[in-house]
Amino acid sequence: MKIYIDNDGLESIAKGSTMAFMSKIMNNYNMANKVFLKLKKPAFSHL
Repeated sequence: MKIYIDNDGLESIAKGSTMAFMSKIMNNYNMANKVFLKLKKPAFSHL
């Protein structure tokens, strides 16, 4: 039972880390989008 709990805990930590990582990526993407919108460069219009 202890092994199951440990594995479940590790999975939860992994999921938490992934969510935090994805959240950070999305925040960076949103910030980049705002910068691109401010620049209004035609080269980025297709993104």
